[in-house]
Amino acid sequence: MQIVCPIFGNIHKKTIMFKYSKDGVTDTLNTAFTNKINELLENNQVGSHIYYKDVLTSIEKFAGKNIQITAVTVDWLKRYEKYMLNLNRSYTTIGMYCRAIRCIINQ
Repeated sequence: MQIVCPIFGNIHKKTIMFKYSKDGVTDTLNTAFTNKINELLENNQVGSHIYYKDVLTSIEKFAGKNIQITAVTVDWLKRYEKYMLNLNRSYTTIGMYCRAIRCIINQ
C-alpha cells in the first residue's frame, strides 16, 4: 500500500514492518522511531539522534505513545500538519518532521 501526500511524497507503509524491529515485525510508529533513535545513538550520530527524538516527542504529543502503523494515513498526516500549524510551527519545521516520518516508513 502506498500513501501519496504533497508534503510527504510517496510512503510505502508495509516496508517499515521489517527494518525497525528486533523480531522482524513492528506495528507501531513509536517502536520504529525508538529503534531508529537507538541505532543512531549506537552509531554516534548524536545530531540525528536528537532530531528523531524530537520528532517522536512531537508525534506522541499529537497521537499518543501507541500509534499503529495502519493509523498513519493521508488524513492522519494532514491532521498532524494542522496540529503543528496550530502550535505556530513553521513550514520548514513541519517539513523536516514529516521528512523523518517518511524516512522511517520508507525504510
